[in-house]
Amino acid sequence: MNTTVMIDRVHDQARELRPLRVLLTILAAPFFVLGFLVRAVFAIVWVALTWCWAATVVGWQAGKRNEDR
Repeated sequence: MNTTVMIDRVHDQARELRPLRVLLTILAAPFFVLGFLVRAVFAIVWVALTWCWAATVVGWQAGKRNEDR
């Protein structure tokens, strides 16, 4: 591809940028990342808690079965 064509394409793309939108995107990005991370941590904690609860119930039932013998 010709270098001049590439430069023209970059120039066209740069001309289309709106400064306010770029600024708002930069300001919103940390909140987006924070929300993404909080959701991921919440999902991991939720899976861990439900797994622990299920293990407790299974252990309780197994202990109760041994008690009945």
